[in-house]
Amino acid sequence: MPPPPASAAANALPDVLTPVLLRLEFPHGASVELDSRVSDVETVGGADIIVVARPDLSALADAGTYPREDEELTLAWALPACQMQVPVTAVAERRPYGPVWVLTALGAPRRVQRREFFRIPTTLPAMLAPVVEGEPPEEPDIPATVVELSEGGALICCETGIPEPGALVKLSFILQGKTITADAKVVRHDLPPKSPPRAALRFLDPSAHGDHIRRVAFAVQRSLARTRPD
Repeated sequence: MPPPPASAAANALPDVLTPVLLRLEFPHGASVELDSRVSDVETVGGADIIVVARPDLSALADAGTYPREDEELTLAWALPACQMQVPVTAVAERRPYGPVWVLTALGAPRRVQRREFFRIPTTLPAMLAPVVEGEPPEEPDIPATVVELSEGGALICCETGIPEPGALVKLSFILQGKTITADAKVVRHDLPPKSPPRAALRFLDPSAHGDHIRRVAFAVQRSLARTRPD
């Protein structure tokens, strides 16, 4: 049987074993993203159902209350040229292969912009410098840690506090032997209940180091798919 056309593949739900993110939105612009993996895809009563391994809820202060009935979440996954998203609701269940969340799609999957690539969890020491009028100031760089990374940006935390949304910065770190130095803009703060505040950065030129970051990201995703228990 020939493969489906590219347009059909781009609009399909994620395949079994695909790494995915579940995004929970909170008031005042805060959010938390939980990583998981697809265990099964079904159609029940005409509705698209995606079964994912129960995510790690340790980042949530009231983890015992999740998933919440009828609360809308965002399910995201990566394709080679873009990221896909679909709104879903979730119910906790147990299958023969372990605890799962059963997700019901509330619409059709949609593409998001190329720079919004799937993020991978990481712990990379980094240096952060504010940029004023196009140039870093003479003050020493600020130590930071990259905790999530994608081709289009990064999520960081800093020992000395995080820069305000809208600030321009220069982020430097080493990723698998390659030094990455990227101009970026702080787009929002991320305030997980049990972790220090973090800043989401958007790289101003994702193409500068995009190929290297993308190769590393896909390698990590494949590794997670092979090693995550059901």
